Amino acid sequence: MTLDQKIDETATHVAPYVLSIAHVVIALMFMEPGTSKPFGFPAPTATPDPFTLLWFAAIIEIVGGAQLRSARMSASGAKSSVTPGSMLT
Repeated sequence: MTLDQKIDETATHVAPYVLSIAHVVIALMFMEPGTSKPFGFPAPTATPDPFTLLWFAAIIEIVGGAQLRSARMSASGAKSSVTPGSMLT
């Protein structure tokens, strides 16, 4: 067995685990700014007034992060959804 074959076998074996860890980390990174806007956690910020644009962006980020975390959205669905909220501005 050559080195290339061993690397390919190892990569094939660990790929689902790495993808699962990446899903969790990306979802938590996505939810962090969403939770800090209305709840002030983990970084306290000024709480937006209800039903303003910033408030809706926070809700979208929280829900989108939860969807990514629970893997209800595929990678292609996450790219094409309106989930980024205020992260694009």
